Amino acid sequence: MIDVNALFASGRIARELDLSLDDGLTPFFSVSFNADDRIVVTAWAWSERVERWYFSAEYDDGTPIISGQVVELWKDLFRFATTRPVGALVPMSEASALTAPALGELGGRVGVYYFSAP
Repeated sequence: MIDVNALFASGRIARELDLSLDDGLTPFFSVSFNADDRIVVTAWAWSERVERWYFSAEYDDGTPIISGQVVELWKDLFRFATTRPVGALVPMSEASALTAPALGELGGRVGVYYFSAP
């Protein structure tokens, strides 16, 4: 689990990704954001079989960052990426529970924040 207090204390700026969906129940969507002067294109996919969100990302030039990462609260989604941005992308919930986000909870109960490089 990532120490979010340390991220804030290090002077990193957090920006929430806009994951607002029309009905909150879209099982696949894509969002782009600026990660320290590079555009990152993310894909979010809901698995009905295991009832979990999965995350993939690439730079806007097509260079892959990560594919098929399970979305877990309080863990950097780029933690296993080799061509990762220098910042951290962390799903967080106002509730202290570590329950994985369900369909309809991304952008609601669970916000996803990009912490820029210090």
